[in-house]
Order: sequence, then C-alpha cells, then structure tokens
Amino acid sequence: MATRRLVAAALAGAALAAAGCGAPEELDDGEDRTLTAAREGLDDALDTEEAIRTSPALGRRLARRVERAGDDPKAVERLVPSLVDGGELDVEAVDAFDRYAGTDPVRALLVPAERAVDRMVAVIEDSGADGDTKIPSLNDRPLQDFADEVQRDIGDVWPELAEELGDAL
Repeated sequence: MATRRLVAAALAGAALAAAGCGAPEELDDGEDRTLTAAREGLDDALDTEEAIRTSPALGRRLARRVERAGDDPKAVERLVPSLVDGGELDVEAVDAFDRYAGTDPVRALLVPAERAVDRMVAVIEDSGADGDTKIPSLNDRPLQDFADEVQRDIGDVWPELAEELGDAL
C-alpha cells in the first residue's frame, strides 16, 4: 500500500513537471514588453501628477491645452502622454484630467495609473509568474524587485494601486 502511494506521488510529480506547472523562469517577449510599457505609462502619470501637484496653475493650463487639442491624440500625447493609450485618446482619462488637473492631481491621473497597474497585474497573473521570475529587458531583474520599486514609487500617491500590485505576487 505504501509503495503504491509512493509510485502515485512520483507519477503525479512527474506529470506536474511535464505540464510545466509552476512559475516561469522568465517572462516571454510579449509579457516583457507589456510590463515595461505599463511601467513607462505609470511613470508618465507619476511625472504629470507631481508637476501639477507642485503647480496647480500648470494643471489648469494643461487642462485648457488638452481641451483645445480636442480629438487629436498626437497633440494630447505631447501635452500629457498618459492620456493616450495605444495611439488613441483614453476618453475616461481625458475627462478626469480636465475635471481635476487644477484641483486634485491624484484623481486627475488615477485612470492612467489604474490602467498601467492593471496591465502589470494581468502579466503577473496570466503568466503565472512569481517574485523570482526574471524580466529579460531589465537585465533579468527579478519581478519582486520590480514590483517593490513600483510600489515604493506610487505608494504615497496611489496606495490602493500599490497594494493591488503587491497582492499579485
């Protein structure tokens, strides 16, 4: 009876190994690109949030310029890059920016920040990655180090997003 259990356990372990269960050693090219592009988008949102937080007048000016740019994604992207997603205007992000840029910088850039973090979380969850999974384009940096840095960067501005990213690993 004990022998059967040992054989069954060995076969189950071999089946799991053959099926490729467990975290990948590194992200594939598509996951890597998605993760790093999301980080760049998040950095754009952070930079703009900081700029308009330190100068509410700049926030109001940018909101007026974005409004004048209308439906031209290239013009909007030159002003506030995080309001454009994949070459298209993110209407929800533009609306929030127009509404809050001069009064509440955190809310003004929340939509693009959420979008970026959602993409990062999706890469982690869809790939089955864990903290030891390497990011090839970042010199094989472990995903945990990457996530820790992102959490530090956004924790004071968007603590709920930092927590969401932390919960993904």
